[in-house]
Parts: sequence; structure tokens; C-alpha cells
Amino acid sequence: MHRMPSAAVPGDGPVTPSPVREGDGVTTPTGVNQARTGAADDEANRAVVPLARRLSPKNAYNLLRLIHLASEWLRTGSPRFETTGAVRARLLDIKQGRVPLDEVLREAEALAPELEAARDASALPEAPDRVRAHRLLVRIAEARAARWVERGPGPWGRDAPRAPEPTEGDVSA
Repeated sequence: MHRMPSAAVPGDGPVTPSPVREGDGVTTPTGVNQARTGAADDEANRAVVPLARRLSPKNAYNLLRLIHLASEWLRTGSPRFETTGAVRARLLDIKQGRVPLDEVLREAEALAPELEAARDASALPEAPDRVRAHRLLVRIAEARAARWVERGPGPWGRDAPRAPEPTEGDVSA
């Protein structure tokens, strides 16, 4: 069984979240609570996690988009970032605010078992090949730098746009 490690939720610094209260119209799917606590497998730590901010249509759109993308990626082994058909239409309705946010959260909760089943059956490796990824990034950076220095044709060489000149407001004392 493949278990994806829990990831910390990045933030912009300390946040003083307001707790979720009964009847305030905000609920959090179980999977989100587990991911935010970093303790998906620890029953003792499955307390409700306060939300740092209200869910917006854009956040709700991204929640469902990422669940659909992750499920397919885990099933097929290849990411497909373009959504089509009924899923795309639904996501656009959500993003444009035509779907109540509580309904979106219920939908996300309903999709969680599919995501978990895809994770458990996935043939993807437990962890990325970081050494291979690093080597690829170094090769790309070296090729980009060489094109710039050699002033060869293309967007990284002589056809690259000039760097913008700083203005008085850009420079701090």
C-alpha cells in the first residue's frame, strides 16, 4: 500500500485562525483536516483544525481541481493539467461563484475515497527521484546560461528581452 507523506501547509507567517463554529456555514473535509494537522494516521490528532480564512470560490475551485488532477495522476501515472468535459464545466461554475461553497466541500468530501483508493493502488514511487530531478534542473540552468553567454538565437540568447531598468521607486535606501 502506498502512503503519501503528509505535507506542511505553507503560510505567510503566523496566523491566528478563527475556530470553525457550529452553524457558521463552514465545514472542512476530513482529508483537509488530516493534511493540515500532518497526522492523517494518528487518531488522537484528528481534531477539527481551525480555518485561517474563509473559503473563496477560487479556493474551492482549486480544491476540486487538485483532487481530480491527483486522482487521475495516481491512477495513470501521468499528470494531465487540462480539464475537459463535465469536470471543466463544473469547475468554471464553482470559480464563478455559481455553486454554494458548502456544496463544493460536500463534493470534495465525496471524492476523498476515490483519491485515497487511487493513492493506495498507485504504481507511482513512494518518493520522487530527487537526484535525477536535480541533475535535470542543473542541465537546464547550464543550457540557459550558455545560450545567454554565447548570444545564440532564441528566447534565452540574443532574442531574450532586456532586463528592466530599476526606477526610483524600485530602489530602497
